[in-house]
Amino acid sequence: PTRPPNTEEAMSSATDDDDDAGPPAAPPEDAETTTTPSPTSGGDTAGGDEGASSAGPPTVEKLRQAGNELFKAGKPLEAVEKYADALAIEPSNHLLLSNRSLAHASAGAWTAAIEDARECVRLAPDFVKGYYRLASAQLGLGLFDEAADTVKTGLAREADNAELKKLTRLIKAKKDAARREKSSAHQSSKRRSSAAAAASRGAAGLSERQREFAEVAHRIRRTEAERADATARGQAVKRDLARTSLTRTQVYELPDETEVYRAVGKIFLQSSKQDALELLAAQHDAADERLEAIAATVDRLQRKLEAERDELEGLKGPAAALGGGAPQPQAAAS
Repeated sequence: PTRPPNTEEAMSSATDDDDDAGPPAAPPEDAETTTTPSPTSGGDTAGGDEGASSAGPPTVEKLRQAGNELFKAGKPLEAVEKYADALAIEPSNHLLLSNRSLAHASAGAWTAAIEDARECVRLAPDFVKGYYRLASAQLGLGLFDEAADTVKTGLAREADNAELKKLTRLIKAKKDAARREKSSAHQSSKRRSSAAAAASRGAAGLSERQREFAEVAHRIRRTEAERADATARGQAVKRDLARTSLTRTQVYELPDETEVYRAVGKIFLQSSKQDALELLAAQHDAADERLEAIAATVDRLQRKLEAERDELEGLKGPAAALGGGAPQPQAAAS
């Protein structure tokens, strides 16, 4: 949790193989100013002499800059409110819409991010970053084809845009990963269906007690698989807890004035030491709750498995007619 060498680069960079993170996000448009006169600034353009209007209502530019600072401080929801206040003054300001889209995306509000980005490119079709915002939000919702089309539209206006080219590769990687996951799930479903059908066909010619034996044996195998899956999930949560505990210790030992950064997707947001510790504590508590729930599931499945094995023991009389005995019990999960 130490400060990266170049925060601005970290905020706008995106790697092609980072499939855990959300779509890449570039920082708000700090360097650009609006050109529409603000109704509350006496006709001056935003970004002009701030001191001249300091006694009056906040100008669009001041609200935008306040939103940018809140976003960089890791407070996207508060940033959304500032951008909304500015948009109430200038509803056609495409830069404000772009910034609010980014803030919505950082908070996981992908639908709202899409709406703002779409309005942004409608108002300013030559503003290429608007297409980047829109495609990133669409990617966040898993709308791969729509995101790819948006990137193509942006590249048609600026063929050498590095952010859009990088986003193209990320969209393809995530779409391919989603396709593989869907295919794997489909194959697993087919295998389970085939196994069930085979068991049903095999039991068709058996006596009633033999069919009952086969059904109980099938339930045991299914329960064992569920218990193994729950145990694996519990082990993964334990590893997360260990990492969170280590990070909390490291942050706690830092001097109080140390600036720390937390990752949100592909950007780093500055945070105070206290805020970082509170976030880590909340993550630790949530992981503890998940671990307790998983442990309860494993315990329930273990009891279910023991009952099914007892049931199978009572059916061992006709088991010889099946050409084998009861399934060998697996070792209990730790």
